[in-house]
Amino acid sequence: MEVGTLKKKVLKEVNRIPKQFRSDRVTKDVIKAVLYQSIKDEGLIPVPSYQHPKFRDSFIDLIAVDEKLSVVYSFAIDSVVTLQGVKGLSFFEDSKKFFVTYSRLEKKVNESKFFLSGDISHVNIF
Repeated sequence: MEVGTLKKKVLKEVNRIPKQFRSDRVTKDVIKAVLYQSIKDEGLIPVPSYQHPKFRDSFIDLIAVDEKLSVVYSFAIDSVVTLQGVKGLSFFEDSKKFFVTYSRLEKKVNESKFFLSGDISHVNIF
C-alpha cells in the first residue's frame, strides 16, 4: 500500500464534502471508506471494526486479510496517535501496521507520536 497515493485519495474525497458537513467523525469515516476500497482493489478482504479476541475492551478500525486468512495490513485511525490504537495494532505482529491521523493541528499530532513504535507507519492526512 503506497502511503502517498493513499493520502491523495483521502484528501480528494474529504475535499469533495462541503466544509459545513465535515467533522472529525465524517473525516474518519471517509478515511475508512477509502482504505476499504483500496484494500479491495489489492485483492484483499477488508474487515472494519475488528475486535481481536485478546483486545476485548476495544477494536481496531480496519484490517486487510488475504485468502489464507492472514492479516496483511492493520489500521488504527484517530485525530492523533493514541495509546489504545497503538496497543490494538500490536496484536497484529505479522501485518504491516498503519496509524492514520487526521488532525489539522500538526503540533498536536507530532506530540502524540511518542506512542508509536518502529514497526508502525504513521500517515497524517493533513
